[in-house]
Amino acid sequence: MVGGLGWPSSLTAHLEAELRAHFSDAWISGYESLISRMTNHEKDRHVVAAAVHGEAAIIVTFNLRHFRPEHLEPCGRVALHPQSFLIEIFRQEQGLVLTKLEQQAADRDRSLRQLLEILSATVPGFVALVSDTISEK
Repeated sequence: MVGGLGWPSSLTAHLEAELRAHFSDAWISGYESLISRMTNHEKDRHVVAAAVHGEAAIIVTFNLRHFRPEHLEPCGRVALHPQSFLIEIFRQEQGLVLTKLEQQAADRDRSLRQLLEILSATVPGFVALVSDTISEK
C-alpha cells in the first residue's frame, strides 16, 4: 500500500500514468523550494507550493480544513470543494460539461444517469443541478 490513501502501488502507478498521459501540460515540478514558505497544514504545503509555482488560482480539494483562506489569501489562491468547482464550471459552460459527462459515461459503458448516480456520493449538489437541467430538456 502507498501513501495516506492506502492504495496498492499498481493502482497508484496506473493513476499517475493516466494523469501524465492526459494532463501532461499540467504536471508541476520545480516548486520544492517554495514548500517551507507555505503556512497551511504541514502535510499539504507541497500542494500550495505547486499551485503558486504553476500559477494555479484554485486548489480543488475535499480537504478544505488544510487549505484555509487565511493561509491561501496571502499567496493569491483559493481552495474549493470539488462540488463548488463543478457547479461553477457547469454554470459557465453547461453544454461543454454535459458533453464531457456523456463522453465519460460512454467511455465506461454507462448511461449518463448511471454516472450521475455514482457521482452523487461525492458531489450531490452538482448531480442535482445537472439532473434538473437534463430533466428540463
